[in-house]
Amino acid sequence: MNFFDRLSDYDVFAYLPQGFLVLAAIDYLVGTNFVLNANWDVTKGLLVVFVAYIAGHIAASPSSAILERWLVAKYLKPPSINLLSLKKYKLATRLFFSDYYTPLKDPLRSDVLKKLNLTTVGGIDGERIFWTTYPVATKDEYARTRMATFLNLYGFCRNVSFIAGTVALLLLVQTIWMKVVDGYYIDIERIEVAIALVIVAFAMFQRYLKFFRLYSVEVFKAFAQLTPIPLDRPGSP
Repeated sequence: MNFFDRLSDYDVFAYLPQGFLVLAAIDYLVGTNFVLNANWDVTKGLLVVFVAYIAGHIAASPSSAILERWLVAKYLKPPSINLLSLKKYKLATRLFFSDYYTPLKDPLRSDVLKKLNLTTVGGIDGERIFWTTYPVATKDEYARTRMATFLNLYGFCRNVSFIAGTVALLLLVQTIWMKVVDGYYIDIERIEVAIALVIVAFAMFQRYLKFFRLYSVEVFKAFAQLTPIPLDRPGSP
């Protein structure tokens, strides 16, 4: 079994393409030829693929830490909270992230809350809710397949967003450095590329939120279908 046979779907979606983006960014920033203007033979091509795979893994760590475990978890809140909450958010938040803050529609939302013996999620930890429902959802083969699809997509979008934003920042820093320290002229092309990358980063972040939300939606749907309503819930006969 060779290296390519060992790659999972998530490897292909979330690591390998982003690794090539990292190598292409390095080419553009410092003038190497890993990807841009590359001239590969078979051996060098295989080596570049392997290096790209490693680079994708390296980029995924800060991507997950900064975008998912800090920005989303701390400020935007996990999908498990937003899907079950009816909290009204500020206009700017709803304007930029409207889909992400759309709660589950009834009766699905009500079914999930009843089966969790909850009436509200205001003070409940979203991760605790998610990991309570997740093991049940994974028992459904159809749900597992869809969850895997959304996992691949949101991992891809999150990592591309992080890389695009990081490269845009590095381009701006490099351009300012070349102007202020080295006395070169402002490279308009690099400014334009940086602006384009900022737009890509924001668009892919929106896509990341979309698929991250749908991943949790699938978990709650499967949980609601597979879990009986507790007989001891308030109002039960």
